[in-house]
Order: sequence, then C-alpha cells, then structure tokens
Amino acid sequence: MKTYTQEEFDNLPIDKGVKQCPSGDYSQIKTFGDSCSFRDSCSFGESSRFGKSSSFGEWCSFGESSRFCKSSTFRESCSFGKSCSFGESCTFGKSCSFGESCTFRESCSFGKSCTFGKSCSFDEWITFGESCSFGKSCSFGESCSFGESCSFGESCSFGESCIPGEWYSFGEIRMIPGNPFITLGRCGLGSRDCYAFNTVEGIKIQEGSFFGDTATFLDKTLADCVGNKDAKEYQQYSLFVQIAELTFSQD
Repeated sequence: MKTYTQEEFDNLPIDKGVKQCPSGDYSQIKTFGDSCSFRDSCSFGESSRFGKSSSFGEWCSFGESSRFCKSSTFRESCSFGKSCSFGESCTFGKSCSFGESCTFRESCSFGKSCTFGKSCSFDEWITFGESCSFGKSCSFGESCSFGESCSFGESCSFGESCIPGEWYSFGEIRMIPGNPFITLGRCGLGSRDCYAFNTVEGIKIQEGSFFGDTATFLDKTLADCVGNKDAKEYQQYSLFVQIAELTFSQD
C-alpha cells in the first residue's frame, strides 16, 4: 500500500470541489480539509483531523483521538481507535467498530452490527441498526432509536423517549419486547436516573453501578438508608418498584 506524504496529498486531484484520494496509508498526514473522498482500505494515524463532508470507503482504519466534522460518511467495516469524536449527522455503514470513550453529536446513524467500546457517549436523535453492541457505561441522549437484538453492557443510561428494538439485551439478559423499560429520573441518594427493565428473567433494576432484581435492590437501598424505611430515598425506590411491577404485569 502506498504511503502518502503531505506534498503528495496536497497535489491530489479535485473534482467538482471534492479532493479524490486513492487507497493508501495517510498516517503521515494529521490535518485534512473539507470534502475529501477516500477510497477503500485507507489507513490513518492517531489524532488525525478531518473537515466537514468527508467520505470514506470500506475497511478504512483510524487511530485513537481522531476528530471528524459534521456530515462525514463511512462505508461498512471501518474501525476507529479510542476517544474519537464525530460531529453531527455522520453516517456509518454496517459492521463498523469503535474503541472506548468515543463521542457522537446529534443525528448520527449507524448500520447493523456495529460495535462500541465502554463509555461511549451519544447525543440526541441517533439511530442504530439491528444487532449493534455497546460496552458498559455508554450514555444515550433523548430520542435515540435502536434496531432489534442490540446488546448493552452494564450501567448504560438512556435519555427520554429512547426506543429500543425488539429482543435487545443487557449482557446475557434479554428484554421482553413491547414494554421494555421505565425510568425514574434524578432521585435517590446519588440523584441518578433509575431504570426498571422488563426481562425474560423478571424485572431488573439499574441504578448507578447496580444491576439486579428488585428484592436485592430494595435491600441495598435500605442499607444505604441505615435501615430507615421511612427515608425519602427508600420510599421513592419502593414506589418505583411497585409501579414497575404494575406496568409489566401480564394480567
């Protein structure tokens, strides 16, 4: 594969305002302007910077801490190192993979079977295809939507009006489609969001780093409240568990 120097890159042809970039190794170059179009199987080094409306073919690879402006497009099977960031309205083909702690602005979209490392962060109005998988502690802004059979690591958090697809899962625990979860916002000892998930193994509660059944959750909360069942936090979570049980009841 040809390795391009800065001078060679600068002299690549421009067609209708778009720089035409053949397949190759661009790791020696750190800053790219707007409207560059790269062919398949290009490779880039760490901390690369790309302007808006860039496009990339299949099987391109990017080092960690790369930065992409809005409206960038990526075809299938591209791979990204950790701590990459993406502007709004970027689009990704199927089977792309991302390292931990990547960040995505609003209105990005992903094809099926994409994988994400832990602690990735997504703004609002982002869409995911089926069978995507997410590491632990990923966070999603409001109105994100997911295709069927997506899986999530522990301690992921969801904004308002997020729409999981059918048969999604947390680790090996599968959710029941139709009425997947409810949220209790900003309460308890840590002022964190609390989630009740409707799973094939019964109701599971997630609050902070805790993920487990309702009885264990209430026991933990009672211990945090030093055994005081009249404590505001215990009362809040006890009522939330009752609401979840009524919501997910099959009767």
